[in-house]
Amino acid sequence: MWKALSGIAALLLLVSAFFAYKNNADLATEIKLVGNAENNLAKAEERKSEAESGVLLAENELKTIKSERDLANEQLAAAQAELEELNVTLEEKDTMLAKIENEAKKAEDTLDLLGEIKVIQAKLTQYITQIADAEAKEASLKNQRSIALEQKQNAELAIVRQKQLVENQSSGRMPELTARITSVQPEWGFAVISAGSNQGVVGNAKVDFVRGESVIGQGTVTQLETGRSIVTIINKTLAAGDYPRPGDRISTSSDSVAPRI
Repeated sequence: MWKALSGIAALLLLVSAFFAYKNNADLATEIKLVGNAENNLAKAEERKSEAESGVLLAENELKTIKSERDLANEQLAAAQAELEELNVTLEEKDTMLAKIENEAKKAEDTLDLLGEIKVIQAKLTQYITQIADAEAKEASLKNQRSIALEQKQNAELAIVRQKQLVENQSSGRMPELTARITSVQPEWGFAVISAGSNQGVVGNAKVDFVRGESVIGQGTVTQLETGRSIVTIINKTLAAGDYPRPGDRISTSSDSVAPRI
């Protein structure tokens, strides 16, 4: 009995081992199939992406082709319009040429008449040339007159300015001035400002030293150059503790202001 049961148990173990081996083999096959399926799916996804890229590229190319087609249509329409306009012009020229030929045929009937026409045409050409020369001469004279008038006005203005400058220099007055102090020499009692005779500064004119919105003192122009001037500082006009320094503004003192021409 015991032996029979042992045999049956051994048989069952063999059967179990067979099915376990078979299941493992099937599982390996399924894993391989799954791997193949995943590879095929990845390839399919890659082909799909390539196809989508190809579609997008084709759509872009199609848009480019459509744009080129539209441009070609516009150029064709413009060319057709120009051709039609040219045809109209050619028709007008043909009509005019026909008229000229008709008139020429009529003129050929009488050589004397043709000769008179040529004489008249020559005279007409001469008159046209004379008229053009006269108009050109008139235009030249008008231009010369305009230039002379402008020069006269500039000369008159220069005379007025020169007279005003002489008057300003003799009286120490000058137009309102805006400049700045470029350097200060306290030991010598003067400052250098960034304006000179070219800016309308005159000798002996009084100027204000301005810092912010306040006048801190006054000075007198004692030396004049074209682009800068030396101003002697009037110490008695300075507030206690204040002294002009580079960067301060310069303006014409109220008692030295002259009209600007």
